[in-house]
Amino acid sequence: MIRKSTQRKTAGRIVRLLPLALLTLWVASCGGRGDDPPGQGQEPGVPVEVVTLRGRAASLRIERVGVLRGSAEVDVVPKVAGRIQEVRAARGQRVGRGDVLAVIEQADYRDGVKRGEAGSAVARANLVQAELNVKRQRTLFEEGITSDAVLEAAESAYQVASAGIQQAETALETAERQLSDTRIVSPFDGYVGARMVEVGTFVAPPAAAFAVVALDPMEIEVAVTDRDVTRVKIGAPAEVSVDAIPGRRFAGEVTEVSVSTDRMSGSFPLIVRVPNPEGMLRDGMTAAVAIEVGQKPDAIVVSPDVLIERGGQWLAYVVRDTVAEPRRVVPGELVAGGIIVEKGLQAGDRLVVKGQAYLDDGTRVRVEGVGS
Repeated sequence: MIRKSTQRKTAGRIVRLLPLALLTLWVASCGGRGDDPPGQGQEPGVPVEVVTLRGRAASLRIERVGVLRGSAEVDVVPKVAGRIQEVRAARGQRVGRGDVLAVIEQADYRDGVKRGEAGSAVARANLVQAELNVKRQRTLFEEGITSDAVLEAAESAYQVASAGIQQAETALETAERQLSDTRIVSPFDGYVGARMVEVGTFVAPPAAAFAVVALDPMEIEVAVTDRDVTRVKIGAPAEVSVDAIPGRRFAGEVTEVSVSTDRMSGSFPLIVRVPNPEGMLRDGMTAAVAIEVGQKPDAIVVSPDVLIERGGQWLAYVVRDTVAEPRRVVPGELVAGGIIVEKGLQAGDRLVVKGQAYLDDGTRVRVEGVGS
């Protein structure tokens, strides 16, 4: 009975230990701990991919985000009063300089032109008659038939007729201009940003009937720090991209740089102007702007993801023979294609670009790929 009891206890311990043994065998068959570097247990060394560093020219850039806006936006105010007879432009429609947006009822203004033409005709006839009378009275005066007073009266009547025709011509020009002003026109090439009238709407200055916005070129206002504003020059090239048009880059340039800070933000605003001949960019789009502020020759540029932060320091790993060597680096500015490394790396170094997370000083490595 003692032997059977002992056997049962031993069998129980074996059953309880069996799952742990199976788990140990499974972990061993999978290559050990889950945080071991890939490839361990196959050949000596951690597998890595490297690139040989070369210096290259890098464009130094300031990157900001802003909102696109039209380079000009104008409220189109009718010059005369009246009811809208015809609307020719819709919101969002592309228009050219001088294109008719709407027409005000013209009947009263046409009547005004007719009255002006009649008044001008009468004034011209009066002037002709006054001129003939002056000539007659001078002849009679020279012959001693008429007096000084009569001649002076004729000359005075001529002066009144001359002033009358000037007034009549001015009135006619005013009537003709008012008739022309019944056509509400676009002041420049652009798009109708807003329309505030319909057929039958009564309009009069100074209320606006339309808003027209120029979308070629576009402008972006961005803010920079006091450190960066000294590096930005008028005419500096800029690259603009918007999420709404993926993969497309638009070339622009800096056209304005403020000499004083914005009181609210404490930063310096500047304007980037972007040609938009295709009309792809629209007012209100959010845009990323990269402004070129200089060039650095022979820069060492790496992808930011090759750098590792440990203990408050930035490290990169290079390979010497078959051993990983950590380098303390000083990251610089972000540029196209990566980040400049100011110190710690040099041309000719074999930089680890894949597998660096598993490395330490002196780790044996196995180069399995060479990047470009």
